[in-house]
Amino acid sequence: MATSEKPKAKQSKLLILIGVIVVVVIVGLFLVLRGPETGTDAVRALPDETLRIETAEGDEIELTVKDASLFEGKFSGFNGVDADVVNTTVLFVSTAFSATSRITVQDLEAPIDMAFFSGEGDFMEMRSFSVGTAEEFAPEGRYRYLIEAKAGFFDEHGIGEGSSLVL
Repeated sequence: MATSEKPKAKQSKLLILIGVIVVVVIVGLFLVLRGPETGTDAVRALPDETLRIETAEGDEIELTVKDASLFEGKFSGFNGVDADVVNTTVLFVSTAFSATSRITVQDLEAPIDMAFFSGEGDFMEMRSFSVGTAEEFAPEGRYRYLIEAKAGFFDEHGIGEGSSLVL
């Protein structure tokens, strides 16, 4: 009898080991896929990139931005993000192709500006939004690049009509 119990014991240990591995993999995937807990955490977790812009006056400025390009349409920008993060962060989105998608602005905790740029990097338009704004809109024309920043940011940096991204 002792010999027939050994294969069963080994089989049980193997099944337990496989069960533990499956649980560890499931928990690991859950932790990776659940992502940040809040919009503020999501913005803070974005990678920093350097973006260069030529102003209408011909000056070239360099900005440190949080690159939200990986989210393409799934990212909610500054919606629901703490005011201190909004006021110290510049968000940048580069889409895979020129888009006309609608954008929803809501739950802003600080006023923001959004600037849209064409596929060639040329400034197209800027929109401003205040705290409490709840709006869905589509920018005029097809854009490929979007920058979100605190209200007044683009005016402070001379970014507007005649400006372009240095691609």
